Amino acid sequence: MTRQLPKSLHTISVLVNLTRHLMGGPAAYDAETAMKQALRILKLDEMPDNYNLVEKALLQLNRTENKP
Repeated sequence: MTRQLPKSLHTISVLVNLTRHLMGGPAAYDAETAMKQALRILKLDEMPDNYNLVEKALLQLNRTENKP
């Protein structure tokens, strides 16, 4: 049985921070590609996301990026 993504605020925070880092780096990925790369780096890309944490992390990322 495959383990699922851990349901926690810490998981979302780590994903958002790593995604931000990847978006601002030399490769300058867009948000979705950076999120996929972050999941791969953290070795979470093959775990089922039953709690929609990736979606929540992307929403959090968009919310903080669009602040005036």
